[in-house]
Amino acid sequence: MLAARSGHVDAVRLLLDHPSANAAAMMQHAGTDGFTAMMKAAEKGHAGVVRMFLDHRRAKPSAMLRDTGFYGLTALMLAAKSGHASAMCVLLDHPSADAAAMMQHAGVDGHTALVWAAQDGRVDAMRVLLGHPSANVAAMLVHTSDSGLSALMLAAENGHVEAMHLLLDHPSADAAGMLMHASVDGHTSHILAAEGGQVEAMHLLLGHPSANAAAMGMHTTDQDDSALILAAKSGRVAAMRLLLDHPSTDAAAMMMLEGDAADIAIVVAAQHGHVDAMRVLLDNPAADLEVMIRHTNSCGQTALMLAARSGRVGAMRALLDHPSVAPRVIMMLTDPKGLTALGFAAGSGHVDAMRVLLDHPSINAAAAMMRSSVSGAMMMASGWGRVDAVRLLLDHPLADSAAMIAFRTPTGEGALTQAARFATRARGLRTSAAPIKGTCATLLLLLRSVPVSACDAQVAYMSSVMEVLCRGRGTAADLFSIDKPDEARDESIRLLVQRGAPVILRGDTPVISRIFRELALLAIVSRLINEAAVGMALSRPQQVPRNHT
Repeated sequence: MLAARSGHVDAVRLLLDHPSANAAAMMQHAGTDGFTAMMKAAEKGHAGVVRMFLDHRRAKPSAMLRDTGFYGLTALMLAAKSGHASAMCVLLDHPSADAAAMMQHAGVDGHTALVWAAQDGRVDAMRVLLGHPSANVAAMLVHTSDSGLSALMLAAENGHVEAMHLLLDHPSADAAGMLMHASVDGHTSHILAAEGGQVEAMHLLLGHPSANAAAMGMHTTDQDDSALILAAKSGRVAAMRLLLDHPSTDAAAMMMLEGDAADIAIVVAAQHGHVDAMRVLLDNPAADLEVMIRHTNSCGQTALMLAARSGRVGAMRALLDHPSVAPRVIMMLTDPKGLTALGFAAGSGHVDAMRVLLDHPSINAAAAMMRSSVSGAMMMASGWGRVDAVRLLLDHPLADSAAMIAFRTPTGEGALTQAARFATRARGLRTSAAPIKGTCATLLLLLRSVPVSACDAQVAYMSSVMEVLCRGRGTAADLFSIDKPDEARDESIRLLVQRGAPVILRGDTPVISRIFRELALLAIVSRLINEAAVGMALSRPQQVPRNHT
């Protein structure tokens, strides 16, 4: 097998013709990949070795030509995949070969020799197949793999323009049908080319005399993704320009075509941070910017919101700094839950994205509105344990930290309760959603900003936070276990008590009980000291002023 793979004809002949050799068995032997020595020789393009195997007196050429190995590949398919035209000719022209059947044979995934050759741009191999007298070219051109991929589609996906010309320009080709053929999931040749940024392939497909460029531009996959959307998602700027500038396509309609989850091209480009792709869309004369920047996906999220959630600072600036966009307007747009772009950035912990929004020049024109949206951002940052985001909001000169912390929804939820909930569940997340030191770090940061007060509202709020923190649900026992000390947790409980939460002699774990007992003891000692001081003051004899008269 090694001699065959290396093309040593004399060495192979010597081995097969040795008096002790079982030549038939040696030629039928297959390696761990299922490939025989002849198949290895075909894969490497050693036509002389292939011919010697087929013509050997002990050979069974018909069976050898039908043998398949890994992935259902035959010797012809291996030679075609590697582009070895001479080896293919030896296989197809052998007297024992059923050339038509060999060319129509499909492997495990439905790929034929032509499909393999087209996928890898093996033009010489393709010419051998398409020009063979036994070839049923019409059938070969429309043959598709199990996933519905044709030779043209795979050539287009990989940018093999010369291979595409061979397929589309063949006299037996139904070029119009081939151009609009869609795979099982709805991908066409031009969509695959656009997604892969194969601009020359797209030029050929859209500019072919049989192409319906208008229909191709509006075609969508089973996931409702168009060529423009997928090009924008991958940042294929040249492909996007080709689609939008083609004289037969409707640029305005393509830019507003909704894909998966109702995303349009600008939304997916912003979400993935492809700034140049965004500029292609925003600067296009056919773009309706007002509609594009307000467009929301199926979750009610705009391009700016998704860019902020993903921390795509460049994409955010491309939207906010565009001369035809009103930044204050898009910054204050909300999703169905009332969250602005700032809320999405805060919830994801993207501090740089938050600064882009908070420090934008237009912020002064909408300071009051921004403050109200900061409350939502504070809730999001607290609920996901985003310490740096909370600190930024508390320290920003436009922020009213007391109001943000005191803000509560009609259901009683606020930044403190959200931070407490995060503390009780964070150990169970075991994901990168909690990039903090200690699960109570956010809660402690917020509590340090709360002044000591005995007003009823604060006492009630602190009590609800304590109740959330001590609720023994799921991971709370793991969070508050004795063998895992947490200074931030213990300090948070102490600050809660100092700010009005009741000292109760109960707890779900020994640590809670210990802290409560410690605080209760301090309260009792403090009360006794106060009572003693009062008693001493009452029992002390009053001094009678001297009469100087």
